[in-house]
Amino acid sequence: MFFAALILLPSRGLNKIAPTLISDAFKSNNLQAIRNIQYKSTINQQLIAVLLLVGLYINLHNIYKILPESFAIGSWVILLTGLANVIQMTGGVSSAIIGFSDHYRFNTYLSIMQLALLVGLNIILLPLWGITGAATATLGTVAILNIFKFLILKWKFDIQPYRKKHLIVIGIALLCVAINAILPEHSVLMVDILTRSIITFITFVGINYLFKTSDQMNSALNNTLGRLRIRK
Repeated sequence: MFFAALILLPSRGLNKIAPTLISDAFKSNNLQAIRNIQYKSTINQQLIAVLLLVGLYINLHNIYKILPESFAIGSWVILLTGLANVIQMTGGVSSAIIGFSDHYRFNTYLSIMQLALLVGLNIILLPLWGITGAATATLGTVAILNIFKFLILKWKFDIQPYRKKHLIVIGIALLCVAINAILPEHSVLMVDILTRSIITFITFVGINYLFKTSDQMNSALNNTLGRLRIRK
């Protein structure tokens, strides 16, 4: 659970900045600014979350070499919880948008729905699959909740932030997983972790850079490369 929770850490910075930007946009009735904030939050958070999940997945076998054997049963728990966190990150700042709008009461209804779904799904799935059932219940709850948030934003504000670029990110992630599947396993633990992680990072970031999935990522990379005098 700890490893999967790491996926959510990058969102903390945005969650501190976004409310102020969203509040100011609502005050000036600038819905286009809110649409831009939501789009940027979904694509950039998805990029980071998917990269972290892929990095976690390709190194699970190495992680369990470090941990006691009893932890091996938690593989599916980590992956399912990690996937739930990716969905949560890809949802952007939808809760903040709803919360700062005139339709803020929907957040209360969503909180009640979240509790009902989590309890209900756990009652059904926990006896069937144990801790894996609990992780599945979490994934289902997060997925359904984010679908409803999306529908509310589309209905009330005509916000639809998802583009072809979001699918490209998923496709690149699957490519990284496929590449790692054919990589030979190194006998030295740290060498194997570093090799897989570096290849995945370069592949994921490099191809996303070429497809320009995120203007913010490309701008940051261009600035970094410019400082290193790699780009003119």
